Amino acid sequence: MTSEDFPRCGCKYGAEISSLKHYVTKVNKTKSINVDFRLSRGIAQVNEGRYGNAVSIFDKMLEEDPTYPEVLIGRRTALAFQRELDAAISDFTKAIQSNPSAGEAWKRRGQARAALGESAEAITDLTKALEFEPDSADILHERGDEMNSSIYYEQLDLCC
Repeated sequence: MTSEDFPRCGCKYGAEISSLKHYVTKVNKTKSINVDFRLSRGIAQVNEGRYGNAVSIFDKMLEEDPTYPEVLIGRRTALAFQRELDAAISDFTKAIQSNPSAGEAWKRRGQARAALGESAEAITDLTKALEFEPDSADILHERGDEMNSSIYYEQLDLCC
């Protein structure tokens, strides 16, 4: 699987990785340089298509800090590449519980739910993401697509 395959699982690869790179470059008061280096290594593994290695790195980091949002997002990215969307949704749920105002986590969980055909849940998550990014054309478009497909399938059920 390559980065071009990522949209098929309901996620935007480039935005995900670039948002993670921002966190790797900064060292905050609660995380050590070593932790950020490991996060960077995990992201590099995702970029190189070594998703299992990336998940392993992220899992070790989560043993130390189970609510580290950037690690949860990185792990979720690798899992989504592997089409393990249920596990990805679980990681996003943890990220949301850790930081309910993490618009990116709401958006990505909505995308994963849409990829699984969970339209109502996807629309709810994407709507919540819009509270944090109300002018996001990306989120508006994805929510609109999901609403349209949901209505389309409901109409099929009614007529057939």
